[in-house]
Parts: sequence; C-alpha cells; structure tokens
Amino acid sequence: MSFVIATPEFVSAAAGNLADIGSELSAAHAAAALPTTRVVVAAEDEISAAIAATFSTFGEDFQVLGANVAAYHTEFVSLLNGGAASYLAAEAANAQQTLAGAFNASGAVGAAAVSPASLLGGLLGGGSGGAPTIPVLGGLLGGGTGGNPLGGLTALFGGGANPLAGLTGFFGSGGTGSFGLLPGLGSILGGGGFGVGVNQILSGLDLGLTTTVGSLGNGVAVIFSGNVGGGLNQVLNGVGGGVNQILGDFGFGALTGGGGGTGTAPSGLQQFENAINSPFDEIFGRPLFGNGANAPAGSGAPGQAGGILFGDGGAGGSGSAGHAGGSGGSATFFGDGGHGGAGGSGGAAGGAGGSGGLIYGNGGIGGTGGANIAGTGGAGGLGGGTWLLGNGGGGGLGGAGSVTGGHGGAGGAGGFLVGDGGAGGAGSGGAIDNGGGGGAGGVARLLGFGGAGGHGGEGSAIGGNGGAGGGGGILFGDGGIGGHGGDSLAVGGHGGVGGSAGIVFGSGGAGGAGGAGSLPVTGHGAAGGAGGNGAALFGNGGVGGAGGAGIALAGQGGRGGNGGGLIGFGGSGGAGGQATLADGGMGGAGGNAQLIGNGGNGGTGGASPILAGKGGSPGAGGALIGAPGAKGLTP
Repeated sequence: MSFVIATPEFVSAAAGNLADIGSELSAAHAAAALPTTRVVVAAEDEISAAIAATFSTFGEDFQVLGANVAAYHTEFVSLLNGGAASYLAAEAANAQQTLAGAFNASGAVGAAAVSPASLLGGLLGGGSGGAPTIPVLGGLLGGGTGGNPLGGLTALFGGGANPLAGLTGFFGSGGTGSFGLLPGLGSILGGGGFGVGVNQILSGLDLGLTTTVGSLGNGVAVIFSGNVGGGLNQVLNGVGGGVNQILGDFGFGALTGGGGGTGTAPSGLQQFENAINSPFDEIFGRPLFGNGANAPAGSGAPGQAGGILFGDGGAGGSGSAGHAGGSGGSATFFGDGGHGGAGGSGGAAGGAGGSGGLIYGNGGIGGTGGANIAGTGGAGGLGGGTWLLGNGGGGGLGGAGSVTGGHGGAGGAGGFLVGDGGAGGAGSGGAIDNGGGGGAGGVARLLGFGGAGGHGGEGSAIGGNGGAGGGGGILFGDGGIGGHGGDSLAVGGHGGVGGSAGIVFGSGGAGGAGGAGSLPVTGHGAAGGAGGNGAALFGNGGVGGAGGAGIALAGQGGRGGNGGGLIGFGGSGGAGGQATLADGGMGGAGGNAQLIGNGGNGGTGGASPILAGKGGSPGAGGALIGAPGAKGLTP
C-alpha cells in the first residue's frame, strides 16, 4: 500500500493562497455586478430594450452562480485548513506513539503500535478506529460509518446517496440519476434541455463527419478500381448524407426544449433561443435558426422562409378554388426549401418549391396542380433550385382534368458545386382529350446527375409526351433518362429524349419509351425518345427509347446517343414498337463514336403479323480506333 506524505506548512500556505484568490474573485464579481446586471439600453425601441433586459438577466444569473461558487470555495479553504491541522495533530500523535513503543516497559519495541490501516483510519478524523480495512478511508476523508469509501467527499459535496450529489446540486441536477456539468447547466438555465441539446449536436456532428469521410474514402477507392461513375456517385451521396446527418441531428428538438423533461414550462435554452430569435424576427421577419412556418391551407400564401442561419422553409398554402398554390419558403444558409402548395380546384397551378440554402440544402418539391372537372387540370409547380450543395426539388404532378390533363412541373437545378437535378413531375390523364406532358428533369451544374423527365399522362385522343432528361454536370455526371410517353386510345405520346452529359465525364441518359395506341383502327404507337450524348471528352451515348406499340401503326425506336468526343461508345438504338394490323416499327439507329470507341448497335425492328419492322442502322466507329455497331435485327 502507499502512504500519504504531506508538509502541514505547505498545506496551510496553499489554503492562504486560495483564500486570497477567493477575495480577488469576489471583488471582481462585485465590480462587474452593476454593468452586467443593469445593461444600458442602446436605443429607445422595443428590440433594444428586450436585448438589454435579456443580457441583464444573464448577468444576474451569473452573479447567483458566482455566489454559489464563492460559498463552495470558502468551504473548500476551511476544509483545507482543517486538513493541515489534522496533519499536525497526526504527526504529534505518531511521534508520541513511536516514543511510547520505543520505551515500552516490556522491552518489545513497537509491540503496541497500531497497524497502518488503523492509523490512517484516525489520521484525518474518525472512522471505525482500528479496523484494518479500506472503508476506514471514509473517516480519512471526513467521517461516516465506514461503509462508504468516499463518505468524507459525500459530506463535502453535499450528502445523499450519490457521492457527487453536492456537485450535482451545485450545478443543477438534470433529473434522477443524472449529474455533471452539462445537465446541471440545463437545470440552471431552466429545464434540463441544454445537456440533451449539446449531446445531440456533438453526436450529430460526429456521425455526419464519419458518414462523409467514410463515403469519400470508399468512393475514391471505387474510382481507382476503374468504376469512375459508381465511385463519384458514392462520393456525392456520401457528402449529401453526411451533411444531412449533421443538420438532421443538430438537435433542434432538444435545443427548443424537447429533451428537457416532463414539465410544461419552456426550458432555459428555449428561453435563450427565444431571446436570440426575437430580435431577428422583429427586424428580418424570421428567426436566426428554426424552420419556417407552413402557410395555412386554402390561403395560397407562400411558406415562411427558414431561419437565417439554419432551418427549412415552410410549405406553401394550398390555393382556394381557381387560385394557385403558394410557393414554398426558401432556406437561407443551411436547410431545404419548402414544398409548394397544391393548386385550387378549377385547374389552378401548383406552387413552386422553395430554394435550398446558400451553402447546403435541397430544393422543395413543386405543388400538385389543381383538378378540374370541366376542363384542363392545373400544371404542377416547378421544383425548387439550390445554390452550392444540394439536389434540385422534384416538379409537381399535373392536376387531373376531365378534358385535358395538367402538365407536370419541371425539376429544379442541382447545386452549383455538387447536386443532382430534380425529377420532372408526371403529367395527368385527360379523360376526353389529351394527357398532360411530363415535366423536364432538372440540370446538374458542376458535379451531379441530371434529373429524370416526368412521364406523360394517359389521354383519350393523344397521350402526353414524356419530359426530357436533365443535363449532367459539367465536370462529372450522367444525363437524366427521358420520361415515357403516355398511352392513349388513339395516339400515344412521344418518349422524352435523354439528357446529355457535360464536358469531362459522363454518359447520356436513355430515351423514354413511346406511348401505345390501343384503338382497333386508329391506334398509333409513338416514337421512343433519342438517347442523350456522352460528355464532350469521356462518356457513352444513351440508349434510345423503345417505340410504342400500336394497332394500326407502331412507333419507331429512338436513336442512340453519340459517344464522348475523345473516348466513348455510341448508344444502341431503341427497339421498334409491335403492331397488330400494320407494319411493325423500325428500330432506332445506333449512335456514333467520335474519336475512340465503337458505334452503337441498331435497334431491333418491331414484330407484326403483317410486316415486321426493319432493324435500325448501326452507328459508326471512332475515327481513330473503333468498330461500327451491328445492324439491328428484323424479326
């Protein structure tokens, strides 16, 4: 075992120094009391008065906390002085015991000396006397029955079943079984929510950074393994997921008092948040952090913008009869745009989605167009765009129409640095006439994939055309796929063209399939959309869309996209549509390679009991290296 070696003079000197420090701190607290608890109002307006009152309250709370600390400091100095006195007494008793043992009349030197454990038991004040067991340290540090090894500390810090109950009470207990600085500060502030909020913030940052860094590493490894597209896609998804993790776990619920216990009163941090947000609400009409409010249903009003620093925009209100839905609120720096409100009945348009934050955030989804029981359905709202990092919002769905279906809204553009374009909204069906066209997919900017085009709606006369796929990012990203054309009793809708890639890396998107025509005599299938072209430097052309089946006329397959300017294969042509009472559709031509690469194969012709469609022509091989594609098969 180890023994305690102490010099009483040094202990006494330390106690004196601590007492001097306490005096200096008390003087400093007293000097700061007036200017911090009676903050002068900066101007004669309500906001300045509220700010001054808030900081004055903080100053008063600090003075109360300082008084508690001073009391604890005084008690600690007193105990230190008592310890020094106990050391002196112990040395005297030890010397007396040693002398008594040395001059024992029986001649057995030290026979009557106590054991080290029992000596420590009485050394600093009590315990069970001579019991040579560890619990006598309870007496060493201040008393008790010896059952609690830290009985003295228990008394020092406040007693109770918890050995640190005094510290817990001093800082403010956060609830049964919890103790420590952060939960205590939560109680000091008023409700126990502070510690929960901070823990959520830290855990969210940790998880988010782990997600981001891990996905970056995995994505780079995939890139170097040869799968450039899959690796960069993993990197983009990882960055987005990581930032979402950080923001999603930032602890808004706990920061606004959600984790503060079962009481109904707002937590101290909620009060702090309100005090911080109130001036910004008054001046700018929105808080520093927090989500914007949703607009009321039927109002057609825009959603409130998100907090100036953090927060999502609120959803736009739905429109009343004949009135458009409200646009979604925008985020400012971090947060997603709000969804657009649905258009009112009578074919009103849906509201546009709000913009994502300047640094990170996704655009909001456009609102659905309003239904119309006596005409054309309303158009879907545009998807919201974003700024640096984030994906564009999806376009809204077209509204149902008894005559003509509403068109889908276009998808929003992705972030200028990283982000995918939003998908176009689908067109709605037209019960009497035409289906609504699908919305175009949103474009990517620097790094990202183009959004998919929306599908065309079904129509009695003509199906809606599929929306075009959005363009891929300038540095990297594939073009979006084209939307399928809507089916119809008479004439199907054309498939949307695939989006082309950007400049450096990326493949063109596939073309959408053409819609079918199902009437026995006049049913015409529509042509499939052409595939998008590969990037200007490296990438493959997209595959052409299949032609739509028809009773009287089948649709032709879409042409394959051309390969990249330096390296890339041409896309294959789409298959021709099948016909029942007429010729099958021709297969689409294969796309050409440019410098290095093979041409795309021609699409297979459509089958027919009358005359099968011819196979598509092959694409040309690269001018430097490459072979032409194969001619499409004729059934």
